[in-house]
Amino acid sequence: MKINMKKSLLSLMVLVFSMSQLFSQTATSTGNGNWTNPMIWDCFCVPTQTYDAVITSDVTLNTDFAITTGSITVNAGASLMQDATQRDLWINGGDFVNNGTVDLKRILMSSGSFVNNDTLYVQTFANYLNMINDGKILSVDSLYNDGTITNNDFIDVNTFYNDNLINNYGVFEYLDSLYNAGTFLNDIDATIIADSCTNAGIFTNNGDIGFYDFTNLGTFTNNSNLTMGHDFLNIGTFLNNDYVRCINSTTNAGYFENIDTAWFAIDNSFLNADSLNNDACFVIEGMLLIGYNMWNFDTIRGTNGSIQVYLTTYNAGNFLGSFDFCDLTQTATSEPFIDANLAFIDENISYCNWNSVENKFNNSNITIFPNPTTDALNIEPFDNYRLEIYNVLGELILISKNQSTDVSKLISGIYFVNLFDSNANVIHKTKIIKN
Repeated sequence: MKINMKKSLLSLMVLVFSMSQLFSQTATSTGNGNWTNPMIWDCFCVPTQTYDAVITSDVTLNTDFAITTGSITVNAGASLMQDATQRDLWINGGDFVNNGTVDLKRILMSSGSFVNNDTLYVQTFANYLNMINDGKILSVDSLYNDGTITNNDFIDVNTFYNDNLINNYGVFEYLDSLYNAGTFLNDIDATIIADSCTNAGIFTNNGDIGFYDFTNLGTFTNNSNLTMGHDFLNIGTFLNNDYVRCINSTTNAGYFENIDTAWFAIDNSFLNADSLNNDACFVIEGMLLIGYNMWNFDTIRGTNGSIQVYLTTYNAGNFLGSFDFCDLTQTATSEPFIDANLAFIDENISYCNWNSVENKFNNSNITIFPNPTTDALNIEPFDNYRLEIYNVLGELILISKNQSTDVSKLISGIYFVNLFDSNANVIHKTKIIKN
């Protein structure tokens, strides 16, 4: 009886030891070579998907690989590089940490964890887990996210589709196409550069964004700087709390709100129209600058904002409220001062009443003078302010951090001035005339 019990206990101990070796064995690389070469590992074995593999040298992945209950850690100065066949990595319950250099063709992250602290080259990337990037992810042809990506450094990707959550505190660059169907945060000091972007989810910008073409189908909130190098189409909800510039044309077929301290500059033309439901709405409480033509077929409303148009103005919808409207080349001799009005304009709309619009932006303790000016603009009192000067097209043409700014080389005309404090808050806006 005792002998049988001892045999049973011994068998159980062997089983437990074997299982522990199966699920928690660590293999550390001690030399350079192929993954499948047991001579480069301290265990004189080939790590499998349940091993905790620690790479301290230059290891070539010469087989496709999966992590289930194990892990891969690439140490600083070490590398995990695919062979000429090009290799795939599947993280399905394990952990991956890169502190060195990794080069793979495809990575699928189903479950587990992924942290990149240094340099990762990958062609195709699909993420379904919580991924953290504190390094550089380069040469990505396509990236699909249905998990959470927190980017604290740099990601270079061609085509990017987000179906879940992105927190960007770093840089996304060289994007050919960005489609957001989830939640996307571009935070303070973060940057996104993309050729085209479509937002069908929730997108918040607190940093800097440059799109060539942008279509908004969802909800986009801009709290900082957004520039479109070509066209902008809004069919969803767009909330502008700071500065937006569109270098070509803009169409609003949804809901667009420009708050009282915000600027929206359109170099070419602006169309406010929803051809299907006739319910496009543009709320103007800040500044809207249009370099060429404006056509309104639905509703533009506001109480304190200003719209300035350089060429043709056409209204076949509604102007509601008491905002200021200024056609800089209008030919009408009586109200409404608009080239063509075929519908309704509220009697409380004012025309080219600059001062009423300026006053709501201004810190009464700050004076920018002289105005008109010939040679210089002075700020009094001065406290580490940044002054930006824009032309009537909304183009930024001068930045100064001095108490006195030389404007003698500016051509004669009307300019707009933004004054920022040390926290990048707009504290003063005004219009100046350069003689």
